[in-house]
Amino acid sequence: MSYRAILSRLSRNTLSVYAAFFVRKAAVLVLGIAIARVGGAAEFGLYCLALFLLEFGIQVAVFGTDILLVREVSAASPLADGFIRNALGWRFMVTIAIYPLLIAAAGLLSAGAGFRIAVAMMGLGMVADTLGDLYLSVVQGRERVDLCALAEGATSLVGLVLGLGAILGGYGLQGLAVAYSLRGVANLILGLVLYH
Repeated sequence: MSYRAILSRLSRNTLSVYAAFFVRKAAVLVLGIAIARVGGAAEFGLYCLALFLLEFGIQVAVFGTDILLVREVSAASPLADGFIRNALGWRFMVTIAIYPLLIAAAGLLSAGAGFRIAVAMMGLGMVADTLGDLYLSVVQGRERVDLCALAEGATSLVGLVLGLGAILGGYGLQGLAVAYSLRGVANLILGLVLYH
Protein backbone atom coordinates (compact mmCIF):
# COMPACT_ATOMS: atom_id res chain seq x y z
CA MET A 1 0.00 0.00 0.00
CA SER A 2 1.39 3.39 -0.95
CA TYR A 3 2.10 6.20 1.47
CA ARG A 4 -0.68 8.29 -0.08
CA ALA A 5 -3.21 5.46 0.30
CA ILE A 6 -2.23 4.94 3.93
CA LEU A 7 -2.53 8.65 4.65
CA SER A 8 -5.92 8.78 2.93
CA ARG A 9 -7.23 5.83 4.94
CA LEU A 10 -5.88 7.26 8.21
CA SER A 11 -7.46 10.64 7.60
CA ARG A 12 -10.80 9.07 6.60
CA ASN A 13 -10.81 6.81 9.66
CA THR A 14 -9.78 9.63 12.00
CA LEU A 15 -12.43 12.00 10.69
CA SER A 16 -15.06 9.25 10.88
CA VAL A 17 -14.18 8.38 14.47
CA TYR A 18 -14.23 12.03 15.58
CA ALA A 19 -17.54 12.65 13.81
CA ALA A 20 -19.11 9.59 15.47
CA PHE A 21 -17.69 10.64 18.84
CA PHE A 22 -19.20 14.12 18.45
CA VAL A 23 -22.60 12.72 17.39
CA ARG A 24 -22.63 10.27 20.31
CA LYS A 25 -21.71 12.91 22.90
CA ALA A 26 -24.16 15.45 21.46
CA ALA A 27 -26.94 12.84 21.50
CA VAL A 28 -26.22 11.95 25.13
CA LEU A 29 -26.18 15.64 26.10
CA VAL A 30 -29.44 16.49 24.32
CA LEU A 31 -31.23 13.42 25.66
CA GLY A 32 -29.94 14.01 29.19
CA ILE A 33 -31.16 17.62 29.14
CA ALA A 34 -34.57 16.51 27.82
CA ILE A 35 -34.93 13.84 30.51
CA ALA A 36 -33.95 16.25 33.30
CA ARG A 37 -36.20 19.07 32.02
CA VAL A 38 -39.28 17.00 31.20
CA GLY A 39 -39.00 14.07 33.57
CA GLY A 40 -37.35 15.83 36.49
CA ALA A 41 -34.35 15.04 38.62
CA ALA A 42 -35.78 11.77 39.99
CA GLU A 43 -36.42 10.28 36.56
CA PHE A 44 -33.02 11.43 35.32
CA GLY A 45 -31.37 9.78 38.33
CA LEU A 46 -33.22 6.50 37.79
CA TYR A 47 -32.30 6.50 34.10
CA CYS A 48 -28.62 7.06 34.96
CA LEU A 49 -28.78 4.29 37.57
CA ALA A 50 -30.26 1.90 35.00
CA LEU A 51 -27.53 2.84 32.52
CA PHE A 52 -24.89 2.20 35.20
CA LEU A 53 -26.26 -1.30 35.86
CA LEU A 54 -26.37 -2.10 32.16
CA GLU A 55 -22.90 -0.73 31.50
CA PHE A 56 -21.58 -3.00 34.23
CA GLY A 57 -23.30 -5.96 32.55
CA ILE A 58 -21.93 -5.00 29.14
CA GLN A 59 -18.36 -4.76 30.45
CA VAL A 60 -18.59 -8.21 32.03
CA ALA A 61 -20.10 -9.69 28.85
CA VAL A 62 -17.50 -8.12 26.54
CA PHE A 63 -14.59 -9.08 28.84
CA GLY A 64 -11.92 -7.92 26.40
CA THR A 65 -13.18 -9.99 23.48
CA ASP A 66 -13.51 -6.90 21.29
CA ILE A 67 -9.76 -6.22 21.47
CA LEU A 68 -8.98 -9.88 20.84
CA LEU A 69 -11.27 -9.97 17.79
CA VAL A 70 -9.78 -6.82 16.27
CA ARG A 71 -6.28 -8.23 16.73
CA GLU A 72 -7.02 -11.69 15.34
CA VAL A 73 -9.03 -10.46 12.37
CA SER A 74 -6.53 -7.73 11.44
CA ALA A 75 -3.67 -10.24 11.62
CA ALA A 76 -5.64 -12.56 9.29
CA SER A 77 -5.24 -15.33 11.83
CA PRO A 78 -6.50 -18.73 10.68
CA LEU A 79 -8.12 -18.99 14.12
CA ALA A 80 -10.17 -15.79 13.66
CA ASP A 81 -13.40 -17.60 12.69
CA GLY A 82 -13.15 -19.73 15.81
CA PHE A 83 -12.57 -16.64 17.95
CA ILE A 84 -15.64 -15.00 16.43
CA ARG A 85 -17.84 -18.02 17.18
CA ASN A 86 -16.45 -18.39 20.71
CA ALA A 87 -16.82 -14.68 21.47
CA LEU A 88 -20.37 -14.70 20.14
CA GLY A 89 -21.23 -17.66 22.37
CA TRP A 90 -19.48 -16.08 25.35
CA ARG A 91 -21.27 -12.75 24.99
CA PHE A 92 -24.66 -14.33 24.49
CA MET A 93 -24.36 -16.73 27.44
CA VAL A 94 -22.93 -14.11 29.81
CA THR A 95 -25.55 -11.48 28.97
CA ILE A 96 -28.31 -14.06 29.47
CA ALA A 97 -26.74 -15.08 32.81
CA ILE A 98 -26.31 -11.46 33.93
CA TYR A 99 -29.83 -10.42 32.91
CA PRO A 100 -31.67 -11.76 36.02
CA LEU A 101 -28.88 -10.45 38.26
CA LEU A 102 -29.37 -6.94 36.90
CA ILE A 103 -33.11 -7.14 37.53
CA ALA A 104 -32.45 -8.36 41.08
CA ALA A 105 -29.98 -5.50 41.63
CA ALA A 106 -32.58 -3.06 40.31
CA GLY A 107 -35.04 -4.42 42.89
CA LEU A 108 -32.52 -3.86 45.68
CA LEU A 109 -31.67 -0.33 44.53
CA SER A 110 -35.22 0.94 44.03
CA ALA A 111 -38.50 -0.02 45.61
CA GLY A 112 -40.44 1.03 42.52
CA ALA A 113 -41.68 -1.73 40.23
CA GLY A 114 -41.38 0.69 37.31
CA PHE A 115 -37.61 0.81 37.70
CA ARG A 116 -37.30 -2.99 37.67
CA ILE A 117 -39.48 -3.15 34.56
CA ALA A 118 -37.34 -0.49 32.87
CA VAL A 119 -34.13 -2.36 33.68
CA ALA A 120 -35.69 -5.59 32.39
CA MET A 121 -36.61 -3.92 29.10
CA MET A 122 -33.22 -2.22 28.80
CA GLY A 123 -31.53 -5.56 29.46
CA LEU A 124 -32.94 -6.88 26.20
CA GLY A 125 -31.22 -3.98 24.46
CA MET A 126 -28.03 -4.85 26.32
CA VAL A 127 -28.04 -8.35 24.81
CA ALA A 128 -28.53 -6.98 21.29
CA ASP A 129 -25.96 -4.23 21.83
CA THR A 130 -23.18 -6.57 22.97
CA LEU A 131 -23.76 -8.87 20.00
CA GLY A 132 -23.84 -5.94 17.57
CA ASP A 133 -20.58 -4.62 18.99
CA LEU A 134 -19.00 -8.02 18.38
CA TYR A 135 -19.74 -7.80 14.67
CA LEU A 136 -18.48 -4.21 14.58
CA SER A 137 -15.22 -5.38 16.20
CA VAL A 138 -14.76 -7.80 13.32
CA VAL A 139 -15.44 -5.00 10.82
CA GLN A 140 -12.89 -2.85 12.64
CA GLY A 141 -10.39 -5.70 12.42
CA ARG A 142 -10.93 -5.66 8.67
CA GLU A 143 -9.62 -2.10 8.81
CA ARG A 144 -12.98 -0.49 8.10
CA VAL A 145 -13.05 1.85 11.08
CA ASP A 146 -15.01 4.35 9.00
CA LEU A 147 -17.91 1.89 8.73
CA CYS A 148 -17.83 1.23 12.48
CA ALA A 149 -17.93 4.97 13.13
CA LEU A 150 -20.86 5.33 10.72
CA ALA A 151 -22.74 2.58 12.56
CA GLU A 152 -21.97 4.17 15.93
CA GLY A 153 -23.18 7.58 14.76
CA ALA A 154 -26.33 6.09 13.23
CA THR A 155 -27.26 4.13 16.36
CA SER A 156 -26.65 7.24 18.49
CA LEU A 157 -29.06 9.18 16.29
CA VAL A 158 -31.63 6.36 16.45
CA GLY A 159 -31.33 6.35 20.25
CA LEU A 160 -31.68 10.13 20.40
CA VAL A 161 -34.77 10.26 18.19
CA LEU A 162 -36.48 7.37 19.99
CA GLY A 163 -35.49 8.69 23.43
CA LEU A 164 -36.74 12.19 22.68
CA GLY A 165 -39.97 10.72 21.34
CA ALA A 166 -40.42 8.71 24.52
CA ILE A 167 -39.67 11.53 26.94
CA LEU A 168 -41.53 14.26 25.05
CA GLY A 169 -44.44 11.88 24.45
CA GLY A 170 -44.79 11.42 28.22
CA TYR A 171 -43.86 7.73 28.31
CA GLY A 172 -41.34 8.23 31.10
CA LEU A 173 -38.76 5.72 32.16
CA GLN A 174 -40.45 2.75 30.49
CA GLY A 175 -40.55 4.64 27.18
CA LEU A 176 -36.86 5.43 27.54
CA ALA A 177 -36.21 1.76 28.24
CA VAL A 178 -37.97 0.75 25.03
CA ALA A 179 -35.98 3.39 23.13
CA TYR A 180 -32.73 2.00 24.62
CA SER A 181 -33.67 -1.54 23.61
CA LEU A 182 -34.56 -0.49 20.07
CA ARG A 183 -31.24 1.35 19.80
CA GLY A 184 -29.50 -1.90 20.79
CA VAL A 185 -31.45 -3.80 18.13
CA ALA A 186 -30.46 -1.15 15.55
CA ASN A 187 -26.82 -1.64 16.58
CA LEU A 188 -27.15 -5.40 16.12
CA ILE A 189 -28.77 -5.02 12.68
CA LEU A 190 -26.13 -2.55 11.50
CA GLY A 191 -23.36 -4.75 12.87
CA LEU A 192 -24.72 -7.78 11.02
CA VAL A 193 -25.15 -5.85 7.77
CA LEU A 194 -21.61 -4.47 7.90
CA TYR A 195 -20.18 -7.85 8.93
CA HIS A 196 -21.66 -9.55 5.87
